[in-house]
This record gives sequence, C-alpha cells and structure tokens, in this order.
Amino acid sequence: MNLLKHVVVTATEDWELIRENPMGRVKRPAPGRRRTRRVYPDEIEKISAQLDLDAETWTTERQIVGAAFLFAIEAAMRSGEILAIRNRDVAGMTVHVPASKNDHPRDVPMTHWAVEILEKIRREQIAPERHPFAIDAASRDSLFRLAVKRAGVADLHFHDTRHEAITRLAKRLEILDLARVTGHKNLNELLATVSFRGVWAPIPAVFCTAHWR
Repeated sequence: MNLLKHVVVTATEDWELIRENPMGRVKRPAPGRRRTRRVYPDEIEKISAQLDLDAETWTTERQIVGAAFLFAIEAAMRSGEILAIRNRDVAGMTVHVPASKNDHPRDVPMTHWAVEILEKIRREQIAPERHPFAIDAASRDSLFRLAVKRAGVADLHFHDTRHEAITRLAKRLEILDLARVTGHKNLNELLATVSFRGVWAPIPAVFCTAHWR
C-alpha cells in the first residue's frame, strides 16, 4: 500500500496527471495479529524424533530440516537467513549475515548448542560456498509440517522458532544488544516479538552435545 500511495502522490503532485489524490480516502487495514506461539521442550523432542535427529549423522533432507529447526531456536535468525548460511560465513562462535531483510549485514553470536549443531551438519562439508542447511524453503516447510503433524503438535509454524529464540535471548541480553543480534531497527517491533510469559527451557539434552559424541 505504501508503494501505491507513493505512485499516486507522485502522479498527483509532481506530474499533475491526477487532480485529486484518491488514496487520501483509503483507510489502512488494521495490522494483523502477531503470532506469539512458543515452542516447548516436549514439542522440540517430539518433532526432533520425527526428523530422525537421534541418528549419529545428519545427512538426509529430514535431518537437515531438523538441524535447521534446532539451530533456529538457538540463533534467533530469520528462516531465510539460516538457509542462506555458507560455510565461509561461520567463524568460531559467530555467523556473518551478509544480506538481511533490512539490507544491513550483521554478525550473529551463536550459543554453544548452535555451534554444536553447525559442527555436526558441516563435518563433511569443506567447500566455502557450500550451504550447511542445503535445502530450499518449500521443501523445508513441507517436511516440517509433516513432522509437526506426525508429532501431534498443533498450530506450530517453522517461523515460530524466531519468536521463541528472541524470547529466550531477551532473558539474557539488554534490549539494544538483542536488537543487534536479531537485526531489528525498530525497538517497538522487537518488544512486540517477545513473550514475557512462560518459562525458558533448553533444548532437551538428548539432542545436544552429550548424545552426539
């Protein structure tokens, strides 16, 4: 709507092609309700089991989706940013996001679990241009929806992981530091993303370091 309004204003005021701006009488639609769905430990465990994350290696598309799911809960990155990660973007406990939704590159610090997830999925991936989460968005969403359904979990979208991750990080970071991590430029939008109810809980240990080694 903003783009359409700009076009009409230009045609009216700059080019004088229209006598009256018709957009002046158009009411903006009410903003949609933000999703506030949390992702709970028992749901993480059930979905992870459906995506075969109890296996020693993660090489199938289902396992890649599962790894992306766990990583998203830890990293608070957008789903598209996660799929776009290249091996060369990872350095120690930081992943570089060269291009984001707001066109501002940023460096995202990773938790120990996030590093472990990346290490496990990258063990046989040496090429710097290789994407650790080598799957397209459509396949990811399809496989994730199937896993959620089979796990008996209701009303959970992959994108809910970012809300969950931001809520967890909000308990440990100051708001400005949190905004740098998530890439938010508007602090009000960031605060609206955080759920202040519920209890933080880590990813079940069965899917973390002790189980992988």
